[in-house]
Amino acid sequence: MAMIEKYLMQFEGFGKVFFQKAPSTESRTGQRERFALLNEDQALFLLALSKNTTRVVELKARLIGAFREARHAAELRQVEYQPAYRALHDAIKLRAAGSANAHWVHSNANRELNRIAGVKPGHRSEAGPLQQSLLALCCAVAAKAVENAREGIKVHECIKTALKPLDDLLALSSKPEAS
Repeated sequence: MAMIEKYLMQFEGFGKVFFQKAPSTESRTGQRERFALLNEDQALFLLALSKNTTRVVELKARLIGAFREARHAAELRQVEYQPAYRALHDAIKLRAAGSANAHWVHSNANRELNRIAGVKPGHRSEAGPLQQSLLALCCAVAAKAVENAREGIKVHECIKTALKPLDDLLALSSKPEAS
């Protein structure tokens, strides 16, 4: 904190520095401590200012790895998941056009994708790379199924049928091996 305060102008050259107070992890009385919320550039600048002790070197390695994983996850989301998600919901929109239940069709599709990928509702942004790839695959398969569905087949049934082989395969692979 002393270094951040001393070089605050330089830190803010990389973006606004936000401060918060929270209960100290070392306090038994609930005493609160002040900490800074740093972006990637600010965190790297702070470590560059720090003396290379064993602890700081380990922190540098872990921080660089964490930011690399975050960039990879964001790229995966942008390149794989979002286009597949849009394709699915565009296909549903065309198929459910004029339906009073169109909102529920989209919602049920999302619920099914989350179930198969093992993602809790409202937590897709926290999904790891494997789950994001799985969501993208499910979206692509479901979109193709909705586009090619025969008249009279309900969208949700169409999606469940198309994703059943993948769901079965995932269920089979997650079962514990018999000893």
